[in-house]
Amino acid sequence: MAKESIKLAGQSALAISASVEGASDEMPVILAHGGGQTHLAWKRISMLLASHVFHAIALDLRVHGNSERALI
Repeated sequence: MAKESIKLAGQSALAISASVEGASDEMPVILAHGGGQTHLAWKRISMLLASHVFHAIALDLRVHGNSERALI
């Protein structure tokens, strides 16, 4: 159950960052944080889900954490 960080292609080619726990062939669970938070808000839950045979994907929504920001 190794943790990894990934980048997903978002709108306008801006990268959305996510942390992943659990095997990729297991049932996926997408975790999205509230305003002002990051994927770290889901750290304990991600580890718990992975230990129960789920593939937990915790997102850093746009303009949060490690996700890219649009330049204006």
